[in-house]
Amino acid sequence: MQRMAEVDRKARKRIRTMSEQGVRWLVGLEGGVKLRAYLDAGGIPTVGVGQTTLMCPGGERRVTLADRFASDLTAVASFRLRLSRDEVAIDACTRDDIDQAAFDCFVSARYNIGPAFDRSTSIARYNARQPITLVIEALRWWRFADGRPLLDERRSCEADVLQLGLYRLQGEKFLRPRNELRS
Repeated sequence: MQRMAEVDRKARKRIRTMSEQGVRWLVGLEGGVKLRAYLDAGGIPTVGVGQTTLMCPGGERRVTLADRFASDLTAVASFRLRLSRDEVAIDACTRDDIDQAAFDCFVSARYNIGPAFDRSTSIARYNARQPITLVIEALRWWRFADGRPLLDERRSCEADVLQLGLYRLQGEKFLRPRNELRS
């Protein structure tokens, strides 16, 4: 019996990329595609899909207010390149049995926070199979930008994906089914 469970576990496909639903959700969390650079809520030059750095020959560089994309297609291509780096990092720092919702949540957080999230208490608690409420508690610690609590709603959206598999955007309200109100 134990051997069959091991075979079943190995037969499941390991998740290494965000779901298409997760990618659309992340684009929405980032405010969509912006062709011209702008200052985000923290005062950081940003372009494309919430990108504060751009890949270029020989590495990457910070976005300047002079940066712009010629089309949505080039902006999305740049976003996908950056996203792949975050997917690889989350794959490397999480358990092999991660489910799609958790993977999407953690990639979103890393995309927003950066490489420091790889060593976060949220990831450590998830890997240690601690209760999801403790994982979410640690995820919510990453709510500050520019010293102000600007990311509360974003972390709530990520928590909803992690806990409920519900991909909602900032400002979207939903009613939980009665049987989920007790959790």
